[in-house]
Amino acid sequence: MTLMPQVLPLAAVNSLPLDDFLEFFGSLYGSALWVPVMAFEHRPFMSVEDLVQTLGEIAATAHPRAKEELLGLQPDFLKDSPRRPAAERRATAKLTREEIRTLTKLQLAYAKKFGFPLVLALDGRGPEDWEAASARLENTPEQEVTNSLDEMNRLVRLRVTEKVTAA
Repeated sequence: MTLMPQVLPLAAVNSLPLDDFLEFFGSLYGSALWVPVMAFEHRPFMSVEDLVQTLGEIAATAHPRAKEELLGLQPDFLKDSPRRPAAERRATAKLTREEIRTLTKLQLAYAKKFGFPLVLALDGRGPEDWEAASARLENTPEQEVTNSLDEMNRLVRLRVTEKVTAA
């Protein structure tokens, strides 16, 4: 493997060997490398959006057990992850102490009910979104797998668009 730059143009992404592709995108889905491995087979990507859509479709169309495993690998808002400490994630999201308390209570109730961490892209979210997230506790497990995958794909979109340029 070579030393990977932080950002690559799409043409370079399309020409990466598998090992480098995994080094570059391997953390997108926690430790679940199967999503980027499967995406690798869909190259060349015509656009950054095509790459994002491909990753999302692979996760969304996976076997139900694989989806649940994938969700179980997501970082818990309350705990450190290999990718980032929990405190750093909370600081990046620019949450107030009250919002952190609200999300902490929600995360605990959510994990107890569904058995996997609440997946919520915090970027650009506010108090009205915490209410919507609280309402998710009324959903069925199947609805929450779908909602969580949607949130995960929002996070993946943010990460990919930071790492890959069109030119």
